[in-house]
Amino acid sequence: MKQHKDKLFASPAGSVAPVRLQRSAGEGSITFKCCNADTVLDDVRQSGCCKIRFPAIEPGLPFEAVLLNTAGGLTDDDVLRANVHWGPDTCALITTQAAERVYKSRDVPARVENRLGVARAAMAFWLPQETILFDGGRLSRRLEADIDEAGCLLACESTVFGRHAMGEAVNHGFLLDSWRVRMGGRLVFADSLRLDGAVDKILTRPATASGAGAAASVICVRRDVAGMLEPLRDVVSAFRSTAGCSVLGPVLVTRILAPDGAQLRKDLSRVLLHLITVISTGDGRLERRACLPRVWNC
Repeated sequence: MKQHKDKLFASPAGSVAPVRLQRSAGEGSITFKCCNADTVLDDVRQSGCCKIRFPAIEPGLPFEAVLLNTAGGLTDDDVLRANVHWGPDTCALITTQAAERVYKSRDVPARVENRLGVARAAMAFWLPQETILFDGGRLSRRLEADIDEAGCLLACESTVFGRHAMGEAVNHGFLLDSWRVRMGGRLVFADSLRLDGAVDKILTRPATASGAGAAASVICVRRDVAGMLEPLRDVVSAFRSTAGCSVLGPVLVTRILAPDGAQLRKDLSRVLLHLITVISTGDGRLERRACLPRVWNC
């Protein structure tokens, strides 16, 4: 029996081969369309550990979809994919049920791949809750968006490096966070962040995060963002976190560096509420001002 096991698990050189663990994979696809001036579902598909739920929404608020990862977190070589398309004249918000957790990995990063399509006169909100990177966690996250010149996208991605209240630190880990955004077929925003190795020490450097334990990026993409810059700077000037805003063509970019996840959530919520209010004000499809998803407060 021992000889038989050796033949199964030994490499040609006689060393023990690494065990291939079972991995989780999930993919969700959502397409919205406009029907009688209302946003409705056109197509929904879900597979693996990715599930999609549609909570009841009060009249006058955007259609809402909630993504769930039933695997309970991510580790090496797990994959989550989301594909969302907003059809012409639609208005809908996508969020996640809870903070995504990235646990210790052996070697290969977990992958999160999100692809967004925003058609003419569509109003798209991509507002997932934060991702928590634990010690030893490895994550490659990519967001790609294609927006019509007459469309609008508000999107955020945020990361917490260990839970401050639990005394956690990311002594070693990996994060690759990439954005590629096109408007009218033209690349208008490209951004990549790579942290590899002693993440907590890297974050203490003045040129990176100056000791921050959580970070967020927010973009608002539409043709008339220039007038939104100064009012948003007034909002972030009162933050305890370090934050800044700038305009790059049709893209309004906001960065936040916070001491911990709790402060990040507080300041990020203020930025998003301000931008949602500006975007939704005067829009005839919304009978009342839009707000953050209810799951953000659960």
